[in-house]
Amino acid sequence: MFGLATRLRRLAYKAIWARPFDGTTDRGMVTFTFDDFPSTALDPGGVILESFGWKATYYAASALLGAETDVGRVATAEELARCHSRGHEIGNHSFSHLDCARVPTRQFAADCRRGQKALTDYGARNFAYPYGSVTVGAKVLVGKHCDSCRGIRPGTNAGDSDLNDLRANAVYSHRGLDLVLEQVERNVSTRGWLIFYTHDVRERPSQFGVTPSDLNRLASCVLQSGMSVVTVREALKKLGVN
Repeated sequence: MFGLATRLRRLAYKAIWARPFDGTTDRGMVTFTFDDFPSTALDPGGVILESFGWKATYYAASALLGAETDVGRVATAEELARCHSRGHEIGNHSFSHLDCARVPTRQFAADCRRGQKALTDYGARNFAYPYGSVTVGAKVLVGKHCDSCRGIRPGTNAGDSDLNDLRANAVYSHRGLDLVLEQVERNVSTRGWLIFYTHDVRERPSQFGVTPSDLNRLASCVLQSGMSVVTVREALKKLGVN
């Protein structure tokens, strides 16, 4: 009886708060994402990925454009436009970079809609939760306005996954690359959708960033894996979920 009750709760969760999907494909997919969009994420970050023929997804909080932050100077409006013109995807990171666990849900949802509107010219339909904070209320109110919402729960989007809380894996140089390289190797057989995220890309990165050499090393490992590298938008299109 307890098992039945547990299954019913899980079904209710999926029906009300989650958007289930299966991220498994024939080859497996990898997506590189940058949160807060510091300028160094485009140069040298984007330049490194472009050298492999790839594009990334950049989640921007419009109120922070040009501001000095813990991850360096955030991209300017000009850099945002340049990023888009180079074929990268622009995603929404809320307008004011609010933490949904610290403000009323409706305030957070309104700020996210404002952020999406500010990025209308870039077709920003994919979202990443600032600070990685995810609440049920945020999933309900924000998820219905976005094609996907990305969190920071580690793992691969394969089998039973949630469009309102995509799994993603930190690439931070101070942690080393062993775990992320192992994830690439495992996903060759899992064939799921593997998402990576970081912030600044520089020789002496913040605790939330990566060095150019480490990003290049990870990209080289992905290249050798034979998996396809796509933006979030492209991945959703391949999966046929939107």
